[in-house]
Amino acid sequence: MLLPLHCYDEAGRVKPPLWLYWMLILLCSDWLALVFSLLTFGKTSELLSLFYPDRSQLGMRLLATLPFVVTLLLLGNRERLWKRGWTEWRKLIYPLLMMGVVMSILAQVLPMGQDHWAFHWTPAAFLLANLILALTALQSIHLKTLYADWRYREPESAKLAQADVTEPAGQGPVQNRAQR
Repeated sequence: MLLPLHCYDEAGRVKPPLWLYWMLILLCSDWLALVFSLLTFGKTSELLSLFYPDRSQLGMRLLATLPFVVTLLLLGNRERLWKRGWTEWRKLIYPLLMMGVVMSILAQVLPMGQDHWAFHWTPAAFLLANLILALTALQSIHLKTLYADWRYREPESAKLAQADVTEPAGQGPVQNRAQR
């Protein structure tokens, strides 16, 4: 066991880190603004114009953060995907994260260039959040362990438990290796 016990679910699989969820939700704030504005009937265009005076920026940022939304959906539905026998989706996590970071940075930098590189706090905060996500995702031992653990349909601890049950009483897999 490489991680603390709270990093594993009931089945023994590594859970995604909480910081990853929070970073993805923060970077998907454009989607949250869109959903909340759509929920307020009759005030949608007024609320969106408050946050996004230029409508093209909203569309560009929604497209740029789409990989983050897909990543959140994959992480949130991992149990359903495993029950159906799908395990290859895990290979999409890192590419989606990195593609989302690049696209989100571009979506922040392009409007800054149009404003003649005037400093604004909101794009600066999103650029910083994207850089933190990229560096943390590349360096995280938790994500590397998660990625390695999710290769299998069943966690390694479940495979070892099944091996103990199938062996004769008192002769677990470790004892059988010693006797050979």
